[in-house]
Amino acid sequence: MNKTELVKKVADTAGLSLADTKKIVDSFIDLIKQSALREDVFPLPGFGHFLVESRSERHGTNPSTGALMVIPASKTLVFEVDETEGENQSAVMGISNAAGVSETVAIRGFKAIIQVIKDTLSRSEEIKLSGLGRFIKKFRPERPVRDPETGYVITVPSSTSILFKVSPAFKELKELLIETLLP
Repeated sequence: MNKTELVKKVADTAGLSLADTKKIVDSFIDLIKQSALREDVFPLPGFGHFLVESRSERHGTNPSTGALMVIPASKTLVFEVDETEGENQSAVMGISNAAGVSETVAIRGFKAIIQVIKDTLSRSEEIKLSGLGRFIKKFRPERPVRDPETGYVITVPSSTSILFKVSPAFKELKELLIETLLP
C-alpha cells in the first residue's frame, strides 16, 4: 500500500474528506520525522512506537571481499511493537495544528491511520510511507540455531514480526541535517 492508497483507506475508515486526510497523513509522517531527528520516542497507541536506536562501533566482514572491517557507530529509526493502549496527545495536537483541522478530526484521523496500518499488515501487505520508510510483516520458519551458552543446537519456533525499513530519502535528510548542524 502506498501513501495515496493509505489516504483513501484512512478517509473511508475515519469518514473524512480526502483533502483533510491527505493533510493529516502528511502531518503524521512529518511528526514522526521530527521526533526521530530529535531522538524522541513517538508512540502509536495500541500498535507500537518509533524510536532512535544507537548502534556502537563493531567489527564485521565485507560481504564482497571477505575482508575484516570496522562498522562505524550509527543511529537508526526503528519500530517496536507495543500494544499498550493510551494516548499520544502531542501527536494529535501536532496533526491538528499542521493539517489545520480540529482536534476531533485529528483524533479520528490518527486512530484511523493506526487501524489501517494494523489491518494492512494483518493481510501481510507492505505499507510505504513516502520519505520515511515502510512496514513489512515478516515470517520466519522454524529453524535450528546454536545456543551461545551451551553450544547445543536447539530449535527456534516459527515467528512473525513487523519490521520497519527506513527509506533512503529519510537517511539522506538526517545526514544533511547532521552536516548542517555540526561545525
